[in-house]
Amino acid sequence: MKSILLVSATADFAFSGWIDDVAKSVRRQRAFIVPINIATVAALTPDRYRVQLWDEIAQGPAEANLDAGYELVGVSAYSGQLPRALAIAAAFRSRGATVVIGGAGVTADPLAAEGKVDAIFIGEVETTWRTFLDDWEAGRPRRRYEPESFPDLALSPPPRWDSIADDLAARYKTAALQVNRGCPHRCEFCHVWIKFGRRMRTKPVPQVLAEVRELERLG
Repeated sequence: MKSILLVSATADFAFSGWIDDVAKSVRRQRAFIVPINIATVAALTPDRYRVQLWDEIAQGPAEANLDAGYELVGVSAYSGQLPRALAIAAAFRSRGATVVIGGAGVTADPLAAEGKVDAIFIGEVETTWRTFLDDWEAGRPRRRYEPESFPDLALSPPPRWDSIADDLAARYKTAALQVNRGCPHRCEFCHVWIKFGRRMRTKPVPQVLAEVRELERLG
């Protein structure tokens, strides 16, 4: 069984932002909100792979896994975290792992990662992640993956928390679920409407309720 490490990168390890100060002061958790980004990618991954989530803000530098033998490393980052994400990529590629990157940072600036990772994911991955895995298994991954259209959120499965479930309540102040994507407005200071489209897309209500119940079960 091939193993995949999914990393949510952080900008640094000072943990001095106000969000993290709030989390520590209220219940002494290290992080404010669960990494729903990489947990969603984990849920999109077929059962033939072993998947480990790694949230740097809660678990520390991803390089702790350099000798763990992960064949594939996926990194998610916002724009401010992109330099850190590329440093992670360089470290794991030097050990022979395939490294891919996605998230808002590389979606906004894909050229920043060109030649520094094995594949770049633009936008949402509900329709591209499994395509990439098939290509990777066949030894012919493309350099860039981008959906042809905004995916139906019914295709986005409930996030998969199993690899960090035992520590979820202790590490995080706040749980999270994503109900919809998109925005009808065109605010010039925001790129959400560009990244997710101007039509609101919403998960089916039974799916949202199932995610709430699962988070409740996990504490």
